[in-house]
Amino acid sequence: MKSILRNIWHQLRTIYRDIKNPIVGDILMLHRVTSKGATLQKNKALEITPNQFEKIILSYKKRHYQFVSLDEFINIKRTKSFFQNQKYVTITFDDGYKDNLMEALPICQKYNVPFTIYVSTSMVTRTTFLWWYVLEEILMFNAEINLGNKIYEIKSLDEKNAVFDKIHAILSQRDTNECQQWFDEMGFNWIETNQRLNNQLCLSNDDLIFLGKEKLCTIGSHTVSHARLTKQLPDIRFDELSNSKKYLEAIIEKPILHFSYPYGEVNKEVTADVQACGYHSAVIVQEGCVRKKDNMLELHRVRTITTPLVSIIVPIYNVEQYLVECLDSLVNQTLQDIEIICVNDGSPDNSADIIRKYMQADSRIKLIEQENRGLSGARNAGLKVAKGEYVYFMDSDDWLEHDAMDVCYQKAIHGNVDVVLFDALSFVDGVEKCSEEIQNDYDRRKLLQSDVNQAMSAKQLFKQMIQSGAMRASACLNFIRRDLLVKNDLTFEEGLIHEDELFTPQLYALASTMMYIPRMFFHRRVRPGSIMTSVKIEKTLESLCHIISELCAFAISHFGVRWVIYLRCYELAVYANNLKKDYIKQQLPHCWKRVSRCYKWFNYCRKIKKHLL
Repeated sequence: MKSILRNIWHQLRTIYRDIKNPIVGDILMLHRVTSKGATLQKNKALEITPNQFEKIILSYKKRHYQFVSLDEFINIKRTKSFFQNQKYVTITFDDGYKDNLMEALPICQKYNVPFTIYVSTSMVTRTTFLWWYVLEEILMFNAEINLGNKIYEIKSLDEKNAVFDKIHAILSQRDTNECQQWFDEMGFNWIETNQRLNNQLCLSNDDLIFLGKEKLCTIGSHTVSHARLTKQLPDIRFDELSNSKKYLEAIIEKPILHFSYPYGEVNKEVTADVQACGYHSAVIVQEGCVRKKDNMLELHRVRTITTPLVSIIVPIYNVEQYLVECLDSLVNQTLQDIEIICVNDGSPDNSADIIRKYMQADSRIKLIEQENRGLSGARNAGLKVAKGEYVYFMDSDDWLEHDAMDVCYQKAIHGNVDVVLFDALSFVDGVEKCSEEIQNDYDRRKLLQSDVNQAMSAKQLFKQMIQSGAMRASACLNFIRRDLLVKNDLTFEEGLIHEDELFTPQLYALASTMMYIPRMFFHRRVRPGSIMTSVKIEKTLESLCHIISELCAFAISHFGVRWVIYLRCYELAVYANNLKKDYIKQQLPHCWKRVSRCYKWFNYCRKIKKHLL
């Protein structure tokens, strides 16, 4: 009762706050849009690809946000009312990179989306010190580096990233002159490299003039030298603010009304100077949406940290001889915007070393190390860190067709589907006898011939699979919207064999829409020692008993698919009783009575339907 009252009180407070101080929308914070990005992680965080930029725009449009210029956003903020439901978004870029013109502008023109570039004028005059990119070049072209009489070996990408992070933590707290002094002390030849990078990466005066005439583009100020304003003397600080404004106004022949604080650092003295220079708005780094009553000179922004389209979760345990084939099939997927989360579940072999080698060549691969928790525990660990719009659970001794994720994602997006199902082809590996029935057991094309490649009600497809005998519980046959799992707190129960038999029926019951693709994307290896081919009868029976009990309890609160779940329980009970006669009848008499009664009723209805037809 207390928790209910607490939730009601929280909701009332939220409503009251939104009435008094309504949300206007988001100011997006970006730096670069480039198809030729950096190599090291810290620098890659400043970049997004053109595809990712389009994805951000489409994501906001899908949520019915209206894109507006920064001037329009500021005017809307002044008049916003709680009863105006429309939310707004405006895009901003910091610093003044050339790819804002070359790669971002065409996309903004394509979707008619306004944007603002906060320009640091030292970028335009080609006098800025791009130490973060200079440092990357130094690290990438050397196998070792001497830092303060200590030599670091930097042969691998991990080692280069580690040293870069160490140096970045030091230099990011210093001004430009101090950074140049540090490079000189270390004996780095940086001047020519920095000048070349300035010419290559920064906007020019001509670029700025062109952007000033572009109707979608607003130019704002970002100081002269990207200085930390809170550390500057008052006169220097004011010059940084006013000289940048004057220079930009002279170039584009328009007033400069908007400002972005370098590093997001701000205090009362700085905001007073910003106001004195005639800026109408200023943005900081702190995360958050913009509300009506927010300080116009301390507006929050939203970092556009891009997320992969698909997260592929791969539990790893004693599969070193099969892992290369599995990973090759994943890194070569035609859908490139994916993350591959490998969970080393306490594997005693060399699987982790194999993954690390792949990580050096492909930044999309991540490795989680944990003590052995079993398949369910490994999948849950991967799901916990997954960021993709959709997730796929892969087995590490199997492999995927190269277009599997691409086809599934396109079908899911265009059909607004929660779960996409497909088939598998089993193949023999070290097993002397493997019947044709087992090899083709995951091929459902003859059983599910109607409504293929079409979005349909999840309950309808679930029923169809049960009725036709096409139900296959393997999680590897499902491409799943991640929000569906997060919203319903649906994970794999640890400590079970055949955990998919519990997970998958719950997944189908909770989904709204599903789609079946009649293709065998998944290649399932049948081998000795795998969970599926090892004989563990007692543990299997205990797990099945628990699964049936849990599913029966779950069915009670899901009336629309209750009888479908009961029928699946009956199938599992029959399988368990075949392993050990009358096991379920003895262990779960109440569940057995319920599911057997449902099965008899289903057969009765089927006979009547057949007779009527």
